[in-house]
Amino acid sequence: MNLTNLQIRRQRGDLIQMFKIFNKLEIVNLVNDPCLNTVKRKYDLKSHNRTIYKEKMKYFQARFNFLTNRVVTTWNKLPTDIVNAQSLNSFKAKLDVWIKD
Repeated sequence: MNLTNLQIRRQRGDLIQMFKIFNKLEIVNLVNDPCLNTVKRKYDLKSHNRTIYKEKMKYFQARFNFLTNRVVTTWNKLPTDIVNAQSLNSFKAKLDVWIKD
């Protein structure tokens, strides 16, 4: 049986949710919106145009498990063609191929 484990399924669901939020396919009232890096550096070849940053959490460790902080490292590793997918279904298909690799 070629099943994915729970950790990968949760990560995939979180990434799909972030894609929906960024493309306004789902309206979510976040207290703190994810910090988008809209400034493209001249020689930054590894990142895409929707790079996000983790919140600075000094005293409130409960925010560490929020969606916007859980997804940051994996979201920033995604290739540009996945992040800039035209539709949700194409994002899911490309994400599945990327996760298997």
